[in-house]
Amino acid sequence: MTHSDPNEFEPPRADVIEYAQAAHSDLDTQLTAFFEEFRRIDLIYGAYGRRCGLSFSAYLIFDYICQNDGTSQREICAYALLPR
Repeated sequence: MTHSDPNEFEPPRADVIEYAQAAHSDLDTQLTAFFEEFRRIDLIYGAYGRRCGLSFSAYLIFDYICQNDGTSQREICAYALLPR
């Protein structure tokens, strides 16, 4: 995947996803399709966070707190892969 802007939203590539889901696909093909979709989702969340005035890390933390009421700082740090 080559982009002029690494933060540019890219629509899902149905051809890659459908091929990966086919019975004949191998693990490498499935992983490639998964990580392409995962990157696309990250870009969407990152763009949303920036519109809210948050860094991607801050957005992940707030999202985790909203979904996990009463979570500990240790759990948040483990989820966001950030130091305390």
